[in-house]
Amino acid sequence: MKKEKTLVILLLPILFGAFLYSCSGDEEKLTSEQYLQKGLDKYVERNYIEAIRFYDKSIELNQNNSVAFHQRGLAKGLLNDFGGALFDLNRAIELDPNYAQAYSNRGSIKIRMGKPDEGCEDYNTAIRLGYDDANLEIQKYCK
Repeated sequence: MKKEKTLVILLLPILFGAFLYSCSGDEEKLTSEQYLQKGLDKYVERNYIEAIRFYDKSIELNQNNSVAFHQRGLAKGLLNDFGGALFDLNRAIELDPNYAQAYSNRGSIKIRMGKPDEGCEDYNTAIRLGYDDANLEIQKYCK
């Protein structure tokens, strides 16, 4: 009985390691959309660094995913990485020129960067594209 306990105790770390390795392998099989969803989940939890990690993987698998670029830009903005946020929001807009919410969020980044004229221009574009929530930002920041 004592030998069996010793054997189990010795094998537990090996089995646990194998389990962890098999779980990490599952993550690598996810699609771009599944990584995007994991990123959105982390974003909702306000875990922006982890959200960015998942958005990175989503983008790695699909470099034309405007939503992943948009969401990564939002997360970077919340971490005060304005240059990174602007890059991602610009890319989202390049991929989808009618992405109204991306214009609005890019306007917010530009406002935070001290570029109110450019930010207000983006808010106006967002409104023109049908994103009425940008009206609140115009009332707050634009004259």
